[in-house]
Amino acid sequence: MTGILPSAFEPNASSSAITEFLRIVEPEIKLALGAAIDRENTKPLSAEWSVVPTTLHIFLRPDLAATVEPVYRRLEASFAESCRRHGLLYNRGYSAQVWSAIRDDAPAFEIVAQMGRAVSPDDLSFSAGRSQATQFESSIPRVDSDATLSDTSGPEDWDPSQWLLRVKMSAAKDEPQAYPLTESRCVIGRRAQESSLHANILLEAAPRTISRRQLAIVWEPRSGNPGFKVYNVGLAPLNIGDEELPGMNLDSQAFAWETLPELNSRWTQPEERFAIGRGLTLWIERNALEWEADPDATIT
Repeated sequence: MTGILPSAFEPNASSSAITEFLRIVEPEIKLALGAAIDRENTKPLSAEWSVVPTTLHIFLRPDLAATVEPVYRRLEASFAESCRRHGLLYNRGYSAQVWSAIRDDAPAFEIVAQMGRAVSPDDLSFSAGRSQATQFESSIPRVDSDATLSDTSGPEDWDPSQWLLRVKMSAAKDEPQAYPLTESRCVIGRRAQESSLHANILLEAAPRTISRRQLAIVWEPRSGNPGFKVYNVGLAPLNIGDEELPGMNLDSQAFAWETLPELNSRWTQPEERFAIGRGLTLWIERNALEWEADPDATIT
């Protein structure tokens, strides 16, 4: 989706360009973000894909990006919060990121949706052969809005259509919930109001004894055998077989994959059960349906 600036956007001597952008252009972009979310949800999704988060990337024309560069972190947070709130209408997880387009003749703004990928900037990059983008603290990253979005966190032997996370309430007689593991590493937990605490996979009807970020799972085959490294980053203990893994209690702290301690981890094979306290039993199994991994594919 592309946008054309309203003619009213004419910064004058008595008003800064940033103030005019926030007064006139920011609301226009938020309306476009809402329209993009509405359009994406006109067709019902399958139960598996309904829990997959979506990131809306906002590419600003270079001159506009330069205008708001001093406040772009606050602007990005505002867009992300608007997407999160609008997504609640459809019980879907949405976030937003702001980029500077490379071409000076680019539209005023352009919105590109990326479904089935992590919403953390650390897990986002663009395909090789195009301009690379990195989230910096002090400047808006520049990138070609036509670049192919990709997830570089997945190793070559990772298949995003092959694995399911199964979750069952310990005392329930219902069938376990199924969540597609579309990424080689993901964070699993309860729904959070704060965007900084969002998990990649939100467990439906999870009790309050489950942390907002409870487990971190990484694809890690060993000796030719499939498997996953499971980290307990929440508060409740994790039981795997006869072993109990204490929680790291990272519910309100910064999350970084490279600093997760081995003490709170355990390698597991598919079908191996592990339980969070007395509330949930989880396991990873092969996806017998093998649905299409392309998030743009038609869903029937």
